[in-house]
Amino acid sequence: MGAEPGVPVTFEEQLPALIVLGYAAAAGLGYLGAKLGGRAKTGLLTSAWLLAAATTVTWLVVAVGVSGLITIVSVLVFGPLAITYLVVVLGRLRRRRAGGDIDAIWPRMLLGAGALCFLLLAANTMINGLAYFIGLAYEVDLTVTSSYQGSSMASRTTVSGEYLLHGQTHVLDHAQWLAFDTLPAAGETISAAIGPLWPNPLLVNATNAGLLLALGAVAAIPGVLLTMVIARERADARNQSAQALVVEDGRHDG
Repeated sequence: MGAEPGVPVTFEEQLPALIVLGYAAAAGLGYLGAKLGGRAKTGLLTSAWLLAAATTVTWLVVAVGVSGLITIVSVLVFGPLAITYLVVVLGRLRRRRAGGDIDAIWPRMLLGAGALCFLLLAANTMINGLAYFIGLAYEVDLTVTSSYQGSSMASRTTVSGEYLLHGQTHVLDHAQWLAFDTLPAAGETISAAIGPLWPNPLLVNATNAGLLLALGAVAAIPGVLLTMVIARERADARNQSAQALVVEDGRHDG
């Protein structure tokens, strides 16, 4: 659904194009920075990262509101950082007290569980988004019973309704509207799709599905980082064990 002639285009309707332009500009700055050297390289690469971050924050605020953004940042950034710091510190203290001759398993198990949770969340979100593009999402006719136009700075935009799938009537209760398109009114019936995996998100258009793919990519970042921390911890544990053996052999030889 596009804007009618003479009707001003809202910021939400312009946002998909702005997102594409923002990321394209960030990629262009990064490419130029990689080709240059010195201060120009540093300045261009810094600008690219800042522009990409600003673009990401903008569409997240519009999609989930400020409170939702704070929740996402807390879960995907500060939470993993706190867990990683605690586990690494406790693991190193335990090895130090044992003289470096043990390989603490439980810190890596905790980190592994966290990494698995983030990667499963990312896979679930990206599969639901990808299903829309490859025709695996369930196509339905959604009869809207109510809708709410929230403020992107305070509350979410939601829609409620009913649809028929596999011979059964399903109810959507305040499902988040991530289509960046005209919000349907109560009584309207719209063509939509339902993601194949729980929690079976509402997919209205390609922008909606693309946003799920982007959210999945964001969720994958802490999972990958935690996996890298696990690999580093294993390497550190091996090195400390090898050093302890060398010192012990030196004592025996002496």
